[in-house]
Amino acid sequence: MTPAQETASERACLIADDHSVSRRGLATLVGDSLSIPVVLEAEDLAGALAQIGDERLILAVVDLRMPGVSAPEDIGQIRRLRPELPLAVISGSDDRNNMLACLAVGVHGYILKSAEDSEITSPLSSRSWLGKSTRRPTLARSAPRNEEAPAKPGLTPRQQDVCSAYSSQADQ
Repeated sequence: MTPAQETASERACLIADDHSVSRRGLATLVGDSLSIPVVLEAEDLAGALAQIGDERLILAVVDLRMPGVSAPEDIGQIRRLRPELPLAVISGSDDRNNMLACLAVGVHGYILKSAEDSEITSPLSSRSWLGKSTRRPTLARSAPRNEEAPAKPGLTPRQQDVCSAYSSQADQ
């Protein structure tokens, strides 16, 4: 096995959702589309936290409403344990406040469960998303970014996105 094959075979993602059909479907979709051979699953926040230390993880996708998660802030526990790990929330809720609260605790993306497969996999498979903070398509549809707004000195691109989203909300 070449070093590249060995590295690829060690990559893993974590899918946490309390509904087994959703979890398994998402595990298959994400694992296949991102060519991730190992998909760890959890049915609650405690299970996700127990597996989050796995060094093979390159991505975590977590349901916003599952046992152990009563508010977006609870998902922040994952961010505190693995600040470098790309973290996406998947939810049936299109509530703007939930989206903004998730971004505020360090979530990289917010994906609606009602999204088409490509709307789920496209942002997750983006190299720029896995390595850097970018605009999230699901959030962008709900909270348009003011492209003319000047950059805020000293803020990361993600922090600027959150500020822009809050500004947009204040304008409504």
